[in-house]
Amino acid sequence: MCNPYSSQTNSTCGTTVVLCGPCAVGGTCQSGHCVCPLGQSVCSGVCVNEQTDSGNCGSCGTTCTSGQYCSGGACICDGTSCPDGCCNGQVCESQTISTCGTGGAKCVTCTGARTCQSGQCACPMGWSLCSDACVDEQTDNGNCGGCGSSCAANAPSAATCTGGRCLVTLASGQNNPVHVAVDATSVYWVNYNGGTVMKLPTGGGTPTTLASGQNAPADLATDAASVYWTNSYGGTVMKVSINGGAPTTLASGQSSPYGIAVDAASVYWTNSDLSGTVMKVPTGGGTPTTLASGQNMAAGIAVDATSVYWTNSDYSSGTVMRLPTGGGTPTTLASGQGSPQGIAVDATSVYWTNPSSGTVMEVPTGGGTLTTLASGQGSAYGIALDATGVYWTQNAVGGSVMKLTPK
Repeated sequence: MCNPYSSQTNSTCGTTVVLCGPCAVGGTCQSGHCVCPLGQSVCSGVCVNEQTDSGNCGSCGTTCTSGQYCSGGACICDGTSCPDGCCNGQVCESQTISTCGTGGAKCVTCTGARTCQSGQCACPMGWSLCSDACVDEQTDNGNCGGCGSSCAANAPSAATCTGGRCLVTLASGQNNPVHVAVDATSVYWVNYNGGTVMKLPTGGGTPTTLASGQNAPADLATDAASVYWTNSYGGTVMKVSINGGAPTTLASGQSSPYGIAVDAASVYWTNSDLSGTVMKVPTGGGTPTTLASGQNMAAGIAVDATSVYWTNSDYSSGTVMRLPTGGGTPTTLASGQGSPQGIAVDATSVYWTNPSSGTVMEVPTGGGTLTTLASGQGSAYGIALDATGVYWTQNAVGGSVMKLTPK
């Protein structure tokens, strides 16, 4: 017992009925009793605030781990205690694929081939996140050029996403397919050696033969009702219904008729020889008119509302030409091309193929910078357009019909 006459200190605190002894660290002796400051408790001989003490959080001996602090008697994880990691509940975690985050944010699990990069779930360099999966929009058929952009074709046609564009082999095993045409629903081509005029849905599928027994069909064009083509060995310009039937002869006795195009009133074609000509005749038949002569190996031809365009297929110095539909002086849009063949036109550009270099080309209708749309295409030959794509043939035994979107 303490001597009632001795002074009471923090080291000798007690009463006549209380043993003398030292008070807990941080405590004081008050009326013979050791007392901690208001709100504190004694834990292991020390006065602590169990609401804030990380070594005695909520109760004596309850220790908050690294990345936590004590608040309200509970161990807390947040941006203050876990600045370089994430909080998994109230546990501070380092950054991994399954615990990704920073600044004390809630941990998340990275999915779809994503990895944790600087606290963020991210796809590999050059890949995109589409429907919670990392994809390469340059090669992914389900997300070709953008999330949800499907690259597909109806069998037996096959599609491959290449460079963010959908490249479709519409038909294979054809007998020297040369030129190609397209409308809102179908693509058409001629097999030069096979002597056939063919049709296939733009989405792919099984080809249909519109005409057979033709004499080296070289090129074709379409309107809403008919398919038109040239027979280069027979010297004729022909047409047939887009649904098939008996062919009609529009012009005969021509010198190597080759390229062909059509507008609302006329059919245009080239005679491909050293003194090549550009011709036209009404769609219902009649007397042919010569629009241009002296064209060296005039080949493919196309037409828009005001002009007719064609290629001169000289091997070393091929040209792409333009002329008003009513005639006049030709303008050169491109020169130095390697045997340019097929040609097509839309509201802004002229497109053609160079078989000798295996390229598909583009230039503005008014002339300007040339653009290579595709290379490595073997004997790229015929070409056609729709609103979104470019179609061409590879002229060889077992050749293919190709499609590139977008233009």
